[in-house]
Amino acid sequence: MRRICVALTLVAAAAGAAGHAQTALTEPQRTADLNQIAGFYAKHYAPYEWKRELFAFDLLRLNDWFQAIHKVDDLDFQDVLVDYVSSLRDAHSVATFPSNFVAEIPVRFDIYDGPY
Repeated sequence: MRRICVALTLVAAAAGAAGHAQTALTEPQRTADLNQIAGFYAKHYAPYEWKRELFAFDLLRLNDWFQAIHKVDDLDFQDVLVDYVSSLRDAHSVATFPSNFVAEIPVRFDIYDGPY
């Protein structure tokens, strides 16, 4: 019985510590993340000039983005990063974050003699 109590205490302590393991990002961490993404695009994004002329979006002008990331919490910070990447208007550019969240639309399709 004593071993079970010790085991349950350790599990409860680990679960409590896991909840506090992830804290909010600091402003230097947010700045570093945005700089890293912008640096990646500055080095590897080929149609930079074309997008700047076509959409008037300069991905290296980060002043507005820096102001946006310092006024929000972590979830809104991720939304700002997604907005930054989606401002390129490319189907192949995406910002993803590790998560176990899943959203589904309960709609199913089937094919009968060609049409859906």
